[in-house]
Amino acid sequence: MKELILTIDDAPSPLFSDVLDYLVGKGICAIIFVRGDFVAGHEQELADAIKKGFIIGNHSYSHPHFDKLSAKAAREEIVRADKIVDDIYRLSGRERGLKYFRFPYGVGGTPETEGANQNVLAELGYSAPRFASRRDWYWDIPLLYDWHIDESNLQEMKERARQYLLGAKTDATVLVVHDKEPNVRLGLFQYIIEEAEKQRFSFCDRNELYKKLL
Repeated sequence: MKELILTIDDAPSPLFSDVLDYLVGKGICAIIFVRGDFVAGHEQELADAIKKGFIIGNHSYSHPHFDKLSAKAAREEIVRADKIVDDIYRLSGRERGLKYFRFPYGVGGTPETEGANQNVLAELGYSAPRFASRRDWYWDIPLLYDWHIDESNLQEMKERARQYLLGAKTDATVLVVHDKEPNVRLGLFQYIIEEAEKQRFSFCDRNELYKKLL
């Protein structure tokens, strides 16, 4: 089976503790990219995730389109969330040894600002996956659009997710899913993980994740 690194965007949702319990129960570890403006009230849950081996990454403060931001505004988004993630690690009592960033929507800026944004990540000590040349994280199983879900389109979105996974390249390395309350409540988050396992994928546990990243 092909082993995947699980990455989770837009955390923490109101059901983040359920996400964490689910993944711990399955022995799956992940990189959790948090929105800074979602963190308040969930600091201890995120600190507990770190203690359980999860990595907390930076997904910007307010999830803007970076191709619509000036270089100054982009820096502010990155730095503001970076400080919040630092605070979570201090609360956990663990060193923040790995600093990872994912741009919202996977867009790193305009042609004029993208280089400056990469420089900000370098300045703050962010690093790319070993298999990438940039300092931000992307994904190589196409985005599942799993944030557009409600009771009316659940089955449609499950089928879309299944088809995306069926079409994934055999050398795929990174899967992204979203920590959204409807996803977890309606079971789409869980379905994506379990459907991947039914196909040809497995997910990293704590030790395997750190081996791939260090």
